[in-house]
Amino acid sequence: MNLWKDRRVDSLHRVVLPREAFSLLGWTSDEVLEAEALPAQDALLLRAQNHPRPQCCACGGAQGLVSLGGRRWLCGACLAAANAAIKA
Repeated sequence: MNLWKDRRVDSLHRVVLPREAFSLLGWTSDEVLEAEALPAQDALLLRAQNHPRPQCCACGGAQGLVSLGGRRWLCGACLAAANAAIKA
């Protein structure tokens, strides 16, 4: 889910997160976040420390997750299996 485009990083390497992201995830302004670099995906994952780590809603795996929106995720293997089942 793409919440914004073309956000600029300031001279202190900060990015302002849109209010919609906080509302969607149920975060508050005093949320403590942790960041995980995902170099293979050229991505940065932000996660609230008091919320559970994301996992696949089908198998419970934690690798190669794709967001379905909110706090629902599918791993690459389950997503491929679902796509194959739809095509069959």
